[in-house]
Amino acid sequence: MSVVTGRPSADTEPTIYNVTLVLADTEYFQVLPEGVHGFSMQPRKNGTDEVDVFFAFETLQVPPAVGDYATMKMGAPYTKENLHTQLTIYLSCATGGTIVEIVCWV
Repeated sequence: MSVVTGRPSADTEPTIYNVTLVLADTEYFQVLPEGVHGFSMQPRKNGTDEVDVFFAFETLQVPPAVGDYATMKMGAPYTKENLHTQLTIYLSCATGGTIVEIVCWV
């Protein structure tokens, strides 16, 4: 998947999810609603630590598993548009308590 910039259509409704990755090196997931047009996500700073978040679109791919995943850096949100589908995002990080902010448009 590639990073796409831009704005969602004006006729879509945003939904915000704050996914807390309570434990380090543990897979968490967020199901986005059916018909999602696009989404953007970024890690929230965890205290004074800037954290990297690992993400994938299939289970058992993010660390500590060895699979196909991408790394989302602090200050570099990941955005995807023109989906029109249902999607599950799998997340993990090395720092427990990290929050991932996800905004999706349906």
